[in-house]
Amino acid sequence: MTAIGRFQECMRSKYEIPSFFRFPSRNLNHLQGWTGFDFPGRNGKYSSFKWNFNHFSGVDYNADGGKNAIFKIHGENKAWSTHVDKEKGSYDYLMGADVDFVRLKPMTHLNFMVPYIILMLFWLCVGTPRCC
Repeated sequence: MTAIGRFQECMRSKYEIPSFFRFPSRNLNHLQGWTGFDFPGRNGKYSSFKWNFNHFSGVDYNADGGKNAIFKIHGENKAWSTHVDKEKGSYDYLMGADVDFVRLKPMTHLNFMVPYIILMLFWLCVGTPRCC
């Protein structure tokens, strides 16, 4: 497992074999996934956006049974990206919870956060700005 939310949520999913992303199983199963991200310690300082399973297309861990695998979250318009590298079936899935870029809310939130992230990375590379 490479990433983890703060709390688990129950959702329906299909198990997918990593080298065959394009061929999911036909069976829907219940899944306990770490998809709840609410960052309570930040108290809304940077963003009030709260992530949940609706904002992701898949996870790599089922806490119910402790299974590491690729699980595609079932729901309306849920799909892996199609314009990605075909190596190992698909490189759409690279982190613990795959962001569903079809949804407007995650896209809007990430577009809002990108300038802040770039600024933080710049400060890490060259040091924090100092007064003259």
